[in-house]
Amino acid sequence: MKENRTWIVALTALVCICCVGFAHGASNGEKIKINGLITGRDGDTLTLKPIGDQAAVVVVLTDTTSIAMPKGLLGLRKSEQAVTALIPGLRIQVEGTGTDARVVAKTIRLTKDDLVLAETIQAGLTPTQRQQAVNKANIATNQQGIQTNQ
Repeated sequence: MKENRTWIVALTALVCICCVGFAHGASNGEKIKINGLITGRDGDTLTLKPIGDQAAVVVVLTDTTSIAMPKGLLGLRKSEQAVTALIPGLRIQVEGTGTDARVVAKTIRLTKDDLVLAETIQAGLTPTQRQQAVNKANIATNQQGIQTNQ
């Protein structure tokens, strides 16, 4: 009876170790470092347009992703930033693991000037997006009126 329990515990431990090993091996990719502009954001993923002629990259954010902005005269100290700072139009540097098409971010670096510029861009886009929504509603109303008149 004791011998059976020992085997069950040993096999359970072996299965757990194998599962953890496979999961760890599957998440390891090559180390990637990319500079680019955020072109879109959806929850915990960013679409990043690398500087140059490369294709867009999906950047996955995790709970352990560090988002930092240099501060001080030499920029040696870092100021931790919230995930909400990652907005479209922001130029960032991403370090993580993955492939050329998808990266799981370990660290993201941004500068204060780039953050101010991205916030300015977003402030200018907000009225345009509101007007676009109004225009779409008016077009839909006009199309219904045209169909009624026919």
